[in-house]
Amino acid sequence: VVVAGSMDHIEQVLASARIRHTVVQPDQVSSLDLNADQIVMVNCPGVMPEAGVKRIERFVRAGGLLYTTDWALLNVVQKAFPRTIAHNGQSTGDHVTPVQVHAKHDDLMSNMLLREGTQPQWWLEGGSYPIKVLDTKRVEILASSRQMKNDYGAAPVVARFKWDDGE
Repeated sequence: VVVAGSMDHIEQVLASARIRHTVVQPDQVSSLDLNADQIVMVNCPGVMPEAGVKRIERFVRAGGLLYTTDWALLNVVQKAFPRTIAHNGQSTGDHVTPVQVHAKHDDLMSNMLLREGTQPQWWLEGGSYPIKVLDTKRVEILASSRQMKNDYGAAPVVARFKWDDGE
């Protein structure tokens, strides 16, 4: 399930890969019939009514997988999953930064970021939200950037955490 946004369009990637998906509007999230074997992907900026945020939290608690991009950190993640990760208050410039991959066992990292003989890089869109880790025991950092730490006070680029039965 893809929640439509105005900045990102993960539905285009899924369509190109011929992965079956449904696109919904942010105001439809609260009434979605979701089950734990689904993935909900929230496009940027992730703005939705509070009832939608609560529906996402219940979905993840019951075993679902949530995937979000940068601005959904402030608009969805830190509202639905308090005291895990949050926007650190800074905003990035528009540039590419080298990243260090920490979880080479993770499918996202090994299939997308790691390429033999290359240095992984991450595009920071102007105004992206640096990630502040609030719960170091629960949150696993999959990739980080020393340049992000120097420039914006927060190194994490990709993070993952469990929330009851989901993540």
